[in-house]
Amino acid sequence: MASRFFSIPNVLNKSVGFCFDFSRLNDSERAGWFCLVEQAASCLGIRATLDVFPEAIPDDSEDFVFIASSRVLSRKLLLAFDRVYIQPESGVREVDPWLLYSCESGVISNLAPAGFRVSLISSVYSGDGFLSSFLANAGALQDYRDCEHLLIRAGSPGTEQAALIEHVRRFPNAVYVNLKSDPGLYEVWNLGARLATGRYLSNANLDDRRAPAHVRRLAELLDGNQGVDVVSSALRVTTERSLSWEDSKHCEVWPRSEESRSYSAGALFRRLGGGLASRNLPHCMPLWRRSLHARVGDFDEGCHGPSADWAYWLRAASVGAAFYFDSTPLGLYLKDENSYWRQHSAVGAGAVSPHDAAIISEFGVLAENDAAAIRLLRRQGF
Repeated sequence: MASRFFSIPNVLNKSVGFCFDFSRLNDSERAGWFCLVEQAASCLGIRATLDVFPEAIPDDSEDFVFIASSRVLSRKLLLAFDRVYIQPESGVREVDPWLLYSCESGVISNLAPAGFRVSLISSVYSGDGFLSSFLANAGALQDYRDCEHLLIRAGSPGTEQAALIEHVRRFPNAVYVNLKSDPGLYEVWNLGARLATGRYLSNANLDDRRAPAHVRRLAELLDGNQGVDVVSSALRVTTERSLSWEDSKHCEVWPRSEESRSYSAGALFRRLGGGLASRNLPHCMPLWRRSLHARVGDFDEGCHGPSADWAYWLRAASVGAAFYFDSTPLGLYLKDENSYWRQHSAVGAGAVSPHDAAIISEFGVLAENDAAAIRLLRRQGF
């Protein structure tokens, strides 16, 4: 599959409109922000236009970014979007390392390079019923303020914007990205992966919840196992919408008897009636290395539909990616008949969806002999 991950935007004659609300800043802090924006634009070869918005909420009919900290103002955001709204609580303190070291010497001084260990990617669509409890759960994560959280609202018919802006104001490690149209769930994930600056990525779904230790624990596993690319944990499973993590102790745990272990592609299949079926062990909230996208490319919903993440892990395995499963239940999965996956992949009991059948045809050899299958798939061009 041809990857779009390294596509470079055409920045020739590109202009970025910056809209500020500096009402909470003193004169020196305002000057620092203006300096940062002008120097960043100069380094990136774009034109900056400056305006103000006094407490106004941006119009959600356009593509834009809303931020509240210099820490999240990355070159990726500036190259990807033509409008950036900034409503900071403080002056410029941490700056994207590329911008910091590319700006004219001495113009931006006494600043620290920004850095995130983990970038969370959330697709926000028709999320009014889940958003409040989801944001509360995210904010309670250990080290959440040291995570970059990309909240991407893509053509949503919901009224989530005010809550997202308020969350960014409260947690300036978060970034609100508004898209006027919806490219599809996995394209939102792909966009998040391209915008992310963290070493590790995780999709954060509005209807699922995490234990406070979830992200820290899985990030530690990646830190300590350089040969592992994707980590996940056991999950509690519920049918109760917006059940809190704290109230989920009674829930069934999936998978029931799996031990903590490393695994490869064979564990991503199960036997069904003499054939193969999906066993998407990373499931709904894994952590993976951002560098994996350089080797594997994007999630491909066009080819693999609602099973695009399962196909992605299989393609990653075919080029040598390694996986780890932690048997400690650290996530809460909502089993909901109205969820994206169930709406788009529902089949009868004991059946395999057309998308899964195509994936099995493409990658099923991995279930038999990993080493030989990897060599075979590499000869086939994967």
